Amino acid sequence: MFRPSAGEGTYDLRWRVAVEEEVTIEDGNTTTTETRTVEREYTARVRVDGGTDMQHLSASEAAEREHYRELGKEVNATVGELRNENLPFARNSGDDYAIYQAMVDRYINTGSPMGLLTGNLGAIVTMLVITMGGWFLLLLNFGGFGAAIYSLRKKLNIHETVEAEEGQIADRQAEVDRERRERTMQNIDWNDWYEDDAMADWMRDSGENAHDGVHRLTAGELRPAHWMRDRLAVMGAAGYQADVTRAETDDGDADDAAADAEIVDATLATPDAEGDDLEPIAELDVADLTAALDWGDAVLWDDFRLPDADVDFSELDRTPLTMDLDATMSEANLEAEKFPNKRVAGRALREFVESVAQHEYTDVEGKPQTTREAMNNWLKALQKASDRHQMPVHAIGEAVEQALINHDPNEEARQAAREVRAGAD
Repeated sequence: MFRPSAGEGTYDLRWRVAVEEEVTIEDGNTTTTETRTVEREYTARVRVDGGTDMQHLSASEAAEREHYRELGKEVNATVGELRNENLPFARNSGDDYAIYQAMVDRYINTGSPMGLLTGNLGAIVTMLVITMGGWFLLLLNFGGFGAAIYSLRKKLNIHETVEAEEGQIADRQAEVDRERRERTMQNIDWNDWYEDDAMADWMRDSGENAHDGVHRLTAGELRPAHWMRDRLAVMGAAGYQADVTRAETDDGDADDAAADAEIVDATLATPDAEGDDLEPIAELDVADLTAALDWGDAVLWDDFRLPDADVDFSELDRTPLTMDLDATMSEANLEAEKFPNKRVAGRALREFVESVAQHEYTDVEGKPQTTREAMNNWLKALQKASDRHQMPVHAIGEAVEQALINHDPNEEARQAAREVRAGAD
């Protein structure tokens, strides 16, 4: 620091500065470079016309002062912009320092809101909290909001409760409707029996509803008589026998005439059974045997399983339809390509047959009950007449549907028994 205390005049100045510089040292064929600190002496002559202070600054100190000077320019420019803006809830009047201080306070309060509770504001909050008047004032200002929120939450809870109850009622109604539909084969939709929508759509190709599907699976080559004929043909190839009763002929003593006579009754026997009256099924007319046989024969179902038969199907007159899934599906108007694989297709058919066998539509032997079949066909005709041709038969259809729902086959049996007893008396 140079302070010319002697007043005006000419002064000779001398000062030393320690600096670092690189020095090259040669030692024979080796040259090295070292950094050394050396002192440099500087001189100057200064003319002073008045009181002056001078200070020598290093480069880093000078750069720092320049940085703050530029920063000050930016702050002044920002303050100038704020002064000309119309900003709500912002202080932009007064001198530059006041505006700058407001900016700093706003920044601090944004990061720490609790800092606002100081001074008069803190006193006001304290008064509101610890005095009855303060609580009354808070209640007066915010009580209405609280009551409104409570009322809205109460209404929301009521609405949610009502929605839940409505959902339960709708689910129960859907269940009741489904149970009502399932009492009538004509009204059963495929989705009622198949939870998988895709499988229900695949099965819908065989008919509009389950009743149509039953007719499709029991018509043409899929008629039960054809299924039984195929089963008996395989049993014949496996060596099963039958005790048959034939119709009497005019030439009762002629063996050939007796052998060609129509079979009127038959009982099946296993391959190892012995008896003079037993004849191999393979030598009998399978069509006649199918018509004469009681389809509830124990040997037919308990002793023989078609999938396990040790038979070369190529030696039969035709491959049993039940052993050819593609042919069965084709007869049922089902497209095998729509199913993921044959296992799924076979399972779908099996589940359908089992559902029909367990339904009121069939008797204990799995045969359609005559009364229910007739009423389902009648209901089908009435529904088509009403839906497709707009005929005024809807009320009749509802009556038939209700009759189907109320139909009790056991009551029919009891009534028949009462009529028999009355006739006997």
